[in-house]
Amino acid sequence: MQEKAPSPDLSALAASLSGLATLCWKQGKYEETESLYQRAITLQEKILGPDHPDLAASLNNMAGLYIERHEYKEAERLIKRAITIGKKVFGPDDPQLASRFTHLASLNVYQGKYKAAERLYHRAISMEEKILGFEHPELMYPLGGLALLYLVEGKYEKAERLYHRAIAIAEKTLDPEHPKLANILNNLASIYVFQDRHKEAEQLYRRAITIGVKAWDSEYPDLVTYRENLENLQHRRTSNKLKQASSSE
Repeated sequence: MQEKAPSPDLSALAASLSGLATLCWKQGKYEETESLYQRAITLQEKILGPDHPDLAASLNNMAGLYIERHEYKEAERLIKRAITIGKKVFGPDDPQLASRFTHLASLNVYQGKYKAAERLYHRAISMEEKILGFEHPELMYPLGGLALLYLVEGKYEKAERLYHRAIAIAEKTLDPEHPKLANILNNLASIYVFQDRHKEAEQLYRRAITIGVKAWDSEYPDLVTYRENLENLQHRRTSNKLKQASSSE
């Protein structure tokens, strides 16, 4: 309808293309997603100019697609361009800018650049605490990202503290069964597994699954992962019991 209009609103068309791209991405249609984002970006550059916030959002979204496809150099180029636009338009104290530092930090984790990632996560956390306050739900993302980095590095106590803070924020500011909480619970459970705190891990996995069942279809990837993690934990506990029984005979 937008394309066939006598005087089409190209800005609205670009927004529709970007929205459709996001939907296709969630369905795993990566080639179609890339084509739609590229079309939206081309329109936004033409109509809105090279420094518009809507363009920055599209660049950031397309970077996420490239990260998922392991095209890290292209993803980094797009995120840095989105950050440059944000700084120019909104200045250094914009929440969207903080979220893009979080995105760039995640990219550095995928590339094994852990020190750079840690610095970016801390920068994003400090910005959001300053701009949004210490209990804003947006803080869950850099807190969770930094916690996951510490988990990868085996710094379990640091990771656990951050996950507990993220959970407290989620429970206070969101619905206690909000799907954003499920992933944090799952990751904290993983720490408990590494520490052989199996009962605590099982409780968290079950809570994450309960949230996921209410929020998503049964084949949703995150929900499938939570169930697999719980199943693996149960196998691990059974194996440990068998070993203990065998050694006592």
